[in-house]
Amino acid sequence: MNILSIDTATDLCNVALINDSRMLVNYSADFKRAHAEKLITIVQTVLQHGQVALNELEGIALSIGPGSFTGLRISLAAAKGFCFANGTPIVGVNTLDSLAFNAILWKGMICALIHAQAEEYYMGMYESDSKTITRVDDYKLIMIDDIAGLSDSERLFISPHAERIIKYMQEHEISLPRFVDPESNHISGLSIARLGLDRLNRGERDDPDLLQPFYLKDFKAKKKGEHKIVRFR
Repeated sequence: MNILSIDTATDLCNVALINDSRMLVNYSADFKRAHAEKLITIVQTVLQHGQVALNELEGIALSIGPGSFTGLRISLAAAKGFCFANGTPIVGVNTLDSLAFNAILWKGMICALIHAQAEEYYMGMYESDSKTITRVDDYKLIMIDDIAGLSDSERLFISPHAERIIKYMQEHEISLPRFVDPESNHISGLSIARLGLDRLNRGERDDPDLLQPFYLKDFKAKKKGEHKIVRFR
């Protein structure tokens, strides 16, 4: 089964192509706010290198968030376009779930974190037996100070914003949480593709007309000079 995955939830643009569990192409680049200009070309390049035509795709796995409000809308629009053009099934994959999947070999608790705004972070909490990962709590929006209270020797943290978190902890003389190795501390198009494949193999499909980004928090445009932070529990 040929599966294409698309992710623009953060500054990275991730596009991967797999055939069943075999990786064909795994592309990742840091474009910051240039996703809209680059994404379609990247998808075309990935399909070309994988020698798979758009109409030969049997599924599209989309990273639906949480993450950048603008980035999520860009990837959703592109994925829906491919879906409608060829009738390709589409499945949404939570971005935090895909991030935690990178640490599947860890046995114990996993905390996945994605920077939201200011000192806020999206969080997903999981338990892994080194073969499967299960989410054990609701997705949450937490403050960076709350991360310290979650740190213990049995919990592994994973975040594309690990450097930002570590710098804050060091500046405030807070004990550092245990993070995965830097190579795994990022969202992976390959993880999204494999989680999407799992959903498709279970017969699951999302309605492209109803599929929406998972924002977790409401967007609020800040006025100049306004830095109000609201704590969510």
